[in-house]
Amino acid sequence: MPSRVILKTNKYSKPTIVYPREVYMFRISRKETEGTEAMKTRPGIVISVEGLNKWNKRCIIVPATTKKTELAKIYPFEVKVIIDGKKGKAMIDQLKTYSLGRITENSFLGKETGIKAPKIIACLSQKGGGGKSTLARALAVELTKQKPNTLLVDLDIQQKTSQEWAERRKNQGIKPLINCQSLPFFDEKLTKSQHDYLIIDGPAKISKESLAIAKQADLIIQPVRPSLDDLNPAIREFNGLFKAGIPKSKLNFLINAVGSPAMEKATREYLSQTGYFIFPIALEEKVSYQEAQNQGLSISEVKYKRLQEQVKGLVKSILKRC
Repeated sequence: MPSRVILKTNKYSKPTIVYPREVYMFRISRKETEGTEAMKTRPGIVISVEGLNKWNKRCIIVPATTKKTELAKIYPFEVKVIIDGKKGKAMIDQLKTYSLGRITENSFLGKETGIKAPKIIACLSQKGGGGKSTLARALAVELTKQKPNTLLVDLDIQQKTSQEWAERRKNQGIKPLINCQSLPFFDEKLTKSQHDYLIIDGPAKISKESLAIAKQADLIIQPVRPSLDDLNPAIREFNGLFKAGIPKSKLNFLINAVGSPAMEKATREYLSQTGYFIFPIALEEKVSYQEAQNQGLSISEVKYKRLQEQVKGLVKSILKRC
């Protein structure tokens, strides 16, 4: 979810489909407006659409306001809007869920006129060696090919493995070059940067820092090896993040380092009991992956085409979730 979006409204006829991060006029109930000067309709920003976008489905709307309001509790998400030439703000704690049928005929479609917040994909792991850095590097390479303004953030300040990998890549003259920064903690200023994507290679162990990252991330991926010593701690960590208020839809497992189809199937069945999303593509245990990274390559750049296509397919499935 973006931390800041600037929108400008233009009048259109009633839409047949609504889109997230656009502004529409919608009807509100009398109970909500009773005792106030609010009109029967007001502008709102759609931040998500549930179901198949039919009129009998529901959407989540942040009501927009051009008036100054004092909010007792402000969540770090704010949408700046321009409505009929007036500047205003909409806060996430005004979030409402409405039927799409409440959108009126005299609708306003918001057109983005400002800078989008970067999409944030966080690769976290309960313990070292799970594959988070391997995944983060592959995402950084494939996304940089599409969006050069992609930043890989290495938050393991002691090891700095992704930072060193990016330097090896640069020294070898491998294109595309990866923009990588090593930081001791996740700086929330990054969420207001002009990057298209932030790929977070998280700390070596999930901690309070990981919760701060999870709150800002659009997608959280935890690679996990197919052993109970890895699976059970990984499940507990996701459960902890969920209890801390992170939506389950953000939490995703990636099965990593599988040695056989039977091993992958057993691992998938075990994880499916948790209710968290599991990516349909699993990564195999391959020596060529380590060899590639030693040379400054990502696992999407190994010399074997089948493995290349497998990793690129995984990246596509990740972007669909983001």
